[in-house]
Amino acid sequence: MKAFHLLFIYLFLMTNLTGQDNYWTTDIATIIYNNCASCHHDGGIAPFSLMSF
Repeated sequence: MKAFHLLFIYLFLMTNLTGQDNYWTTDIATIIYNNCASCHHDGGIAPFSLMSF
């Protein structure tokens, strides 16, 4: 859970410090799918899924 919070803090800071717009499909989804989805999916070992809203 701590890593989950750190990820969102990182994404928040990345958005505000760079002054760039970040988009789900090009910027954020790749981070989530590459680093989190292996555990955070239906039936995975993580307590909740990140594969849908």
